This record gives sequence, structure tokens and C-alpha cells, in this order.
Amino acid sequence: MKLVVCAVRDSAVDAFMRPIFVPSTGVAVRSFRDEVLRAESDMFRHASDYELFEIASYDEESGRFENLSSPRSLVRGADIKES
Repeated sequence: MKLVVCAVRDSAVDAFMRPIFVPSTGVAVRSFRDEVLRAESDMFRHASDYELFEIASYDEESGRFENLSSPRSLVRGADIKES
């Protein structure tokens, strides 16, 4: 199975967080949205600092990664809070 690799970028620390492996970008966006809207989370308190990116794909059968030429933005925390 081929998985999508996504990571959240925290602009306050100018770094990407640990990546996640999901079956589709939709699953990653839903998970990110849930975290941004969870009142107890840092992402809720500082939504404008966070943005979700697709960064690669991973083939479980071959064990190979295929990196995107540059990370592709999927959604910004601030846009979720505004909607």
C-alpha cells in the first residue's frame, strides 16, 4: 500500500513536526482540523502558527519514499479557525 506522508510546520519555531503516514490527504486534513479545533491544544491557541503539508509518499511493499520536489500546502490552521 502506498501511504501519503504529511507534516505540520510550526512557523513560530521555523520547523516541521514529526511526519504522519496516512492513506490519503483527506485523512491528514481531518486529523489536523480536529487538533486545531480542540480547545486544549497548542494548535487551537496559536492556529496561525501551524500549516499542514504533504511532503512525500511511502510504499509499504518496497520500503521506498518518494519525496515531493517541495512540500505542498494542504491547509492552514488560521483558515480552519476562521471558518
